[in-house]
Amino acid sequence: MAEAPRDTLDHLNIKGAKHYFLSTVYLNYYSTPTASLLPDATKPNPLDSRLMNYSFSQLNVGYYVPLLTKDFRSKDSVRISNFSFLTTGDVLVSTPHFSGMPDHNLYKMSFGFRGIYNNGKNDLFFSDITPLLEQDTRSVQNPTFKLAFTLLWDHMVGDNFSFRLGLTRTFIFGNRYVLPYVGFRMGRLDKVNLSVQFPRNISLNFPLGRLFKGSVYMKPTGGLYTFANSDSIYNGSDQTLTFGQWSLLTGLRLDCNPSNTLSFFLSSGITQFNLISFASPSFNSDNITTLTSFYQSHIKPGAFLNFGITLRFGQAKQSYRNRNLYEMFDINNSVDPGDNNDGAGNGNIHPPGNKKDYKNIKYKDIEDLMDTQDLY
Repeated sequence: MAEAPRDTLDHLNIKGAKHYFLSTVYLNYYSTPTASLLPDATKPNPLDSRLMNYSFSQLNVGYYVPLLTKDFRSKDSVRISNFSFLTTGDVLVSTPHFSGMPDHNLYKMSFGFRGIYNNGKNDLFFSDITPLLEQDTRSVQNPTFKLAFTLLWDHMVGDNFSFRLGLTRTFIFGNRYVLPYVGFRMGRLDKVNLSVQFPRNISLNFPLGRLFKGSVYMKPTGGLYTFANSDSIYNGSDQTLTFGQWSLLTGLRLDCNPSNTLSFFLSSGITQFNLISFASPSFNSDNITTLTSFYQSHIKPGAFLNFGITLRFGQAKQSYRNRNLYEMFDINNSVDPGDNNDGAGNGNIHPPGNKKDYKNIKYKDIEDLMDTQDLY
């Protein structure tokens, strides 16, 4: 087959963008009002009266940036498989406020990598490695190192159903767990759908016109932090402690996506099963098994507020409502870069357009999904 003239290829703008993902930066804020501690009456602890009431707030800024995208076009098929390699990062500042002692500002920083392989048929393979560094601003100790990871296989059974199986190491339950990842989705990603992703979330998602999306959801949120023993709440020799906290959130979220480069969301609801704990690092020095705490207490249920903004930069290859690419965007959005279970807003998936939208589609809108040899 003769090679197409160079000016023809230039006119068609075949080269286009390099990546399917846009470089993305996001900022999220989460807080709860002051609530009473509910200590275990059968196991009284001197810290019960010392800590008194509790509230929590956190602010995090994160990003993911595509470093490499490789398409693999087979000679006898129009299907295109691809591999995306991204770098991720997140900086989080958490402030657990106890009315009985001064505040501690707890920092958590991550810098990781993730790879996503789409075989162009029915399967995606996802891997994420997230090293974490943590420190209390009131501590003179070096930062504490931890590692979170997620490995997933995603299989699509048509447009309306997919399931995921894998393994994840996470700290969102206020402890260190290695858990199976089991999930499924019913309904198209760009329409009404139910997504159940253990241990991440359960959500019913629905488009609200062209600009808005809504969801009713339930998800855990929390973390494991380095906490300076500067208030003498532990009599051992540890200069730092391990503070864990987690809550189960049930809420309503509204996303607004005015453009491909900007999205923001507002969410609120009820926190339940709220638990805080303190553990001694020297007593839990193996860094493998779950932590044994010397203190824990439940928090009275209450309201929460969560909002954020996401900015995207550059140019991306067109997805044109491609099922595999939408699934790739969704799996990337489901596992946040910082192991906070609160990442970037998902502005890559758009609800179906009207007939006029489809009539206005030009070649440049679908060029990334075609093999150029099919033009001749």
